[in-house]
Amino acid sequence: MPFSDGMAVIAGRRTAAFDHAVDAAAEEWAAIFWAENEAAEGDVPVPDTLYLQYDVPEGLPHDAERLGCTYVPCAALQAVSLLPDLAAGSTAAPPGVGNTHAVERYNLESHEYEPAKSYSEDGLYRWRSADWARLVQVRRGGQFLTTEHEYGVYLEYERLGTSVMRWKPEGSTGRQRVGRLAVDWGAPLPPLQARAAVLCSGLQPRFYEQARVVRYDNVPLAAAERLARSLHQELEIQKPDAVPGKAER
Repeated sequence: MPFSDGMAVIAGRRTAAFDHAVDAAAEEWAAIFWAENEAAEGDVPVPDTLYLQYDVPEGLPHDAERLGCTYVPCAALQAVSLLPDLAAGSTAAPPGVGNTHAVERYNLESHEYEPAKSYSEDGLYRWRSADWARLVQVRRGGQFLTTEHEYGVYLEYERLGTSVMRWKPEGSTGRQRVGRLAVDWGAPLPPLQARAAVLCSGLQPRFYEQARVVRYDNVPLAAAERLARSLHQELEIQKPDAVPGKAER
């Protein structure tokens, strides 16, 4: 993990044999820690996150081999560096004649698709094709372009010039290089961006219903900026929380 302070995350498919190997390693030679992932009521439970404590990074390839893993140096930053920039897909056919009643337009305020009276305005639309497949497209200047829901939402925010991503550095001494990336509730990160953000901590994002945000921890500023640029977002950088017991100037 970036700026991990001697902790590496063990990520990947879990099998019973691997879990037994981890338990044996924890008893014999490895300092392994389990962190519980929070799950909202009704959500599918998420497995605990596993961390391996290390003294020097040079020893991680050997430790990984003993665990039956492959060592990947800072997978989070590698994933961030490979993110593609946001773009709509190829030109596509508009809704078919007689299909108007089934066309829905995405409402950025309610975060829901709503029945569209027409599809003559720019926006994010979805409908079902003749074979009942779900189609998601954006309309731009008279053309319909293919996309996926998560990307389409950010294409709409780009069109309207709306910023929905914020980064706040940690307030602890020596931890200002990393922080918390917050994304508005109705703007879920696309899969590639979400995976890169999760790999920064190994923990699933935290959902705050009252504040209507989703938060990713241990995200370096450079990574947050690249995540935002890949989605054509203007990242808002906030001030860190005051450290208890210290006066502010």
